[in-house]
Amino acid sequence: DGFADLTYVYDAAAEIAAWVQGPATVAVLYQRNLTPLHASAVLVDGKIVAFLGPSRMGKSTLAAACLAAGARFVTDDVLVIYCGPEGGVLGFPGPTVLRLDSRAGQRIGWRGLQTLGADHDGKVRVSPEQRVVTEPTRVGALFLLGAGDDVAAERVREITLLARLRRLLQRPRLV
Repeated sequence: DGFADLTYVYDAAAEIAAWVQGPATVAVLYQRNLTPLHASAVLVDGKIVAFLGPSRMGKSTLAAACLAAGARFVTDDVLVIYCGPEGGVLGFPGPTVLRLDSRAGQRIGWRGLQTLGADHDGKVRVSPEQRVVTEPTRVGALFLLGAGDDVAAERVREITLLARLRRLLQRPRLV
């Protein structure tokens, strides 16, 4: 009949892990007035610098380049932030694993990074051997990455950053 036999293997543990790491975690964070951002982040001059954007835009690569230049590691892939009522944004450190494209890692150099293994998508899991942030810290800069030829940066005061984040992240309260 021209159709191949298909077999679907249900991996309950993987399905549960994906749900817990995704929608369930986001719901709990929102209930606690915390906001997860798709970002990689480092600490520079005592403040968090975060790179936000869609997948494969270079967030982890930029973070690794900053680490090679002496920055401290905060998180990769998800940065959880808290917007305080009086202004100010705090960022929370995440797991100490960075997923890095192997070609980018070779260009930047692996100095100070312990290789943990490779993932199915060609990325290499590495861990900063030193310089890891362990406490919530003020966010000093957010860089939104995107595809295109235009490069633009705008410095804003912390209170302006807070207002923009709140507008960007407006969401219904979860009860």
